[in-house]
Amino acid sequence: MKKFKGMLLACDMDGTLLDDSKQIPAENLRALQYFTKQGGRLSLATGRSPHAIGTYIDQLPVNAPYSVMNGSLICDENRKILYCSGMPYEHVLLNNSQFGCEVFTAETALIRQMSDHTLQHMHKLHLDYQMLSNEQFAKSATADWCTVNFTGEPAQITALTQ
Repeated sequence: MKKFKGMLLACDMDGTLLDDSKQIPAENLRALQYFTKQGGRLSLATGRSPHAIGTYIDQLPVNAPYSVMNGSLICDENRKILYCSGMPYEHVLLNNSQFGCEVFTAETALIRQMSDHTLQHMHKLHLDYQMLSNEQFAKSATADWCTVNFTGEPAQITALTQ
């Protein structure tokens, strides 16, 4: 009988699985491989987008459905989409120049409006993105939108949410 049969481990990435250099420590990887070889089921539960976990997921013995973008997208262990929350169009600011606007789908990051914070976010996570015009943005399929991030100065973001 396998030691971890019937157990599920859902692991966060930043500050948990990954070290300060954004790498998976060898001892973590060995422990996860042992866990799954002994019947355990490994899942991820992260706020990152699918693209931002791509370099990691190939290294991990993920063998259970996992969630990305804070649960708004759920994929099976073969990366097939099981659930995408969708996002109503009216929740996205179209003409507010003080904020950057990032829309994440399962396949890509769509940038409605660039800000220094958005650019930094895309570079930090090594994400490819597509800039959209007002017209393209209005025509995009909101049912495929999983997460919308507004970026800007902390005080501005706080004011937006109040």
